[in-house]
Amino acid sequence: SRLAEENRKRKTALILSVESGNSEIVKMLLKANANINEKLFDASNLLHLSIIKGYRDISRILLEFPKKSQVTYTGIDINEKDGNGLTPLMLATALGDRDTVKLLLEFGADKKIETAQNYTALSFAKDLGYKEIIQMLQ
Repeated sequence: SRLAEENRKRKTALILSVESGNSEIVKMLLKANANINEKLFDASNLLHLSIIKGYRDISRILLEFPKKSQVTYTGIDINEKDGNGLTPLMLATALGDRDTVKLLLEFGADKKIETAQNYTALSFAKDLGYKEIIQMLQ
């Protein structure tokens, strides 16, 4: 589809909408069957991008997007690792974003996943001294 067309230098409408924080366009594109699981150049997904940008409303939209469309799975992978081996939960933790950590946990993010260096989200929280997040992840 046209929504999925992209080359090395171009970003899809969905990526641009997430990047710019335009939640209404994100919703519209998802309803029009834009690929919720498309990857950015660094292997991160749209959830990673919304967390980096601090757009919690878009993170919620991506997490709430219908998991089933007829028979096919269309939901975003909440535990997908980016090119650095970080899950969205690890990323939100490293950024000290308590509210997004809470949101991800509510949607079932796996807090036991480890990086190649055996780090978990809890390891990041402890190293960075984020007491509230530590309590959420224990």
